[in-house]
Amino acid sequence: MAATFDAPQYKLLFEKSNFTAEKSSHKYIVDKHFFNHGIDILMPDTGKCPDDLLKDISAQQVYLIKNLPLSRLINVEFIEAFVKRGDMYMISEGTQIDTETCVALIPTGELILNVDKDTYEKMGLEGKPSQFNGKRRRKYVVTIDLIAPHFKPEKKNYQRVLRSFSEFLDLQFDFLITWLPNDESISPSSIGAYFSNNGYECTQCRQTQRTKKMMASCPVIRSECTKGDADACDYEQFYEWLGAVACGIDCVEGGPENYLSSFCCPTPRTPTVSCVTCKVRGGLITTDSVTNILDKLRGHVKTCHCPWFSLTVHGFVDSPVSWGKHEHGFFMGGDNTYTYVGFSSDDYWLYRAMATHDVCS
Repeated sequence: MAATFDAPQYKLLFEKSNFTAEKSSHKYIVDKHFFNHGIDILMPDTGKCPDDLLKDISAQQVYLIKNLPLSRLINVEFIEAFVKRGDMYMISEGTQIDTETCVALIPTGELILNVDKDTYEKMGLEGKPSQFNGKRRRKYVVTIDLIAPHFKPEKKNYQRVLRSFSEFLDLQFDFLITWLPNDESISPSSIGAYFSNNGYECTQCRQTQRTKKMMASCPVIRSECTKGDADACDYEQFYEWLGAVACGIDCVEGGPENYLSSFCCPTPRTPTVSCVTCKVRGGLITTDSVTNILDKLRGHVKTCHCPWFSLTVHGFVDSPVSWGKHEHGFFMGGDNTYTYVGFSSDDYWLYRAMATHDVCS
């Protein structure tokens, strides 16, 4: 008898609103989802991509720093020159959130360490048990505010952290890092030069970008209808179809690939139309870049008679945080993704997919 396995559980939150509404949460969702590595864009019934849609991502200076000691992140020169003078995005690369120590430095200036039990006990710093612990506490979360008034070399708190990182621990990580200075006259590449000049291996990351035109039949959707309307596809079916398109699945009913997948475009659906897809992978995509792309898509859907657009942003599955400082877990999936479906009326649908026990406010 063939073995059967349950599909990994995940949490999918859905809401609809308008970008111009006073209580719209769209800015918060983008601004507080700090660590992104991929973007998928779909625009139906159009053969044109907005000019310079991915310009901001192409201009980003993202670096991979090898074997950087944890103690280097509390260096006073580093904090004064970079953490306090811009938005710093920094995340440990190649570490697994469910079993290993993971580190992130977020734009608020807070250093977040998700550490295993042995490391926590050696560290000697105050933290809290991970919300993903079972009966046995195996992971802990320690947060250090690098720009707090009391975090200075002459203060006891700073000296305690310095001793912990320098004497009790010997932790080094590979980090993905990008920095957006508050002063436009300063180059974002300064962060790469800083680490290179201090003897660390620092290489610039290259992202892959691909724009593709295709012919496809698309579900009929309306911003005001999400479920139970015979004349429009509901939001759950539509989200499943978006996932199939992102994975390159042929959704043509009775098509030649049906021996691999029987999934087809849900009904009601449009006749075959010209569509544009854009895919970005790699590096570290900032919240500012996502905001600029979202704004350009909102303008495009109004001027080019495109019925809607979708923008999916993929977070790191092993990120210590999901939204804001909310802890992120992996378990069996590590989902950490959100999708906007925007209409010409400025109405939007918002999907948030995350691990089962993640918290999102």
